[in-house]
Amino acid sequence: MILNTMEEGDGADLTTTRSLLAQLEPALESGLEDPATVVGPYVELILAARTRARQSRNWEEADRLRDDLAELGVILQDSPTGTTWALE
Repeated sequence: MILNTMEEGDGADLTTTRSLLAQLEPALESGLEDPATVVGPYVELILAARTRARQSRNWEEADRLRDDLAELGVILQDSPTGTTWALE
């Protein structure tokens, strides 16, 4: 689960990040007309953490974040110019 991958010391935003992530799954499942608008900020936050993990060559962490997003219906596409995402 995404919440379990963040360790103390990952930054002052840890509590805020955990709170935002806890809201991601219900937002995806709520049947909103445009769920990407609602979950976009949460996905971007997780992508930033994944980017930091990749820059640190922490492939296990980066893969775990990608897999957790996939479980929530968020598909990532990595390219030389960056990462894009879409909802299933």
